[in-house]
Amino acid sequence: MLISFVITQHVRDVEMILKFKSFFCCGTLIRNKDTVQFRIRSIRDLSSRLFPLLKDYPLQTQKALDAKAFIHVHRLIIGKAHLTESGLQEIRNIKSTINRARI
Repeated sequence: MLISFVITQHVRDVEMILKFKSFFCCGTLIRNKDTVQFRIRSIRDLSSRLFPLLKDYPLQTQKALDAKAFIHVHRLIIGKAHLTESGLQEIRNIKSTINRARI
């Protein structure tokens, strides 16, 4: 199962996205016609680089709920819950509430 932290910006903000890559010392950059993305897909990098930052500097907006859900899914994957039908369904349910899907 693939879990990804992604930040997408307009291509005019590529310098900011490059700073994310430099700050985290991991991840990849994907450049499309009008957008640029910074992605972290490594389970290890999420655990060791992104999550400590979110713990030390918690988000103060509705994104805090998304971050909490994302970390929960990460823990489920670490615990191999995604290998069971019930665990996979739990992950799907959580995914349906993240980002723009959150009511």
